[in-house]
Amino acid sequence: MGRAAVLANVVDYLSAGSEPEGGQITFLGEVFGHFPKFLAEQTLFDGQPVGAPSGAFVWAWLGSRKEKRMSLQGAPAGGKMRYYDLRLQCVFMSAQPTADAAGADNDTFLDALHDYIVASKVAGGGGAVFQWAEGSTAFGFDYVEDVGDPQLDEDSGVIHIYTAISITVLEEA
Repeated sequence: MGRAAVLANVVDYLSAGSEPEGGQITFLGEVFGHFPKFLAEQTLFDGQPVGAPSGAFVWAWLGSRKEKRMSLQGAPAGGKMRYYDLRLQCVFMSAQPTADAAGADNDTFLDALHDYIVASKVAGGGGAVFQWAEGSTAFGFDYVEDVGDPQLDEDSGVIHIYTAISITVLEEA
């Protein structure tokens, strides 16, 4: 199926769990495939209750692709597994009155996102993902979260937290 199908499968699955759609991923407003050029601040709060102090969006893209022969089958197609390094850039913004409350909201968001990802080993069954974030691979960990330092916008009092997540995604070829 290839890169485009794998990325579309992941974006569709994560979008289905966002607040506007299903609400399983607390604070998540939008999911984008690839980097958006421009975003309105409102994107962080899409689907949130009016006046919600915290919101997030995620953009996804595929990094490296590696392939490994699983079996020798001769002329018929197949027998290979493709390993993709899926990258999720999470942007979280909070106008909570305290840094502790903003941090707690970010933890809630990241826990809900993680739980939603591991709830389906096939990213919702869209067909392109054989397995993701499941079991060790030859490349080390299959799910890595790197939470950045909170950044305070002194003019508005809003806290931004950026989290980079790497997930191993497998596609059977």
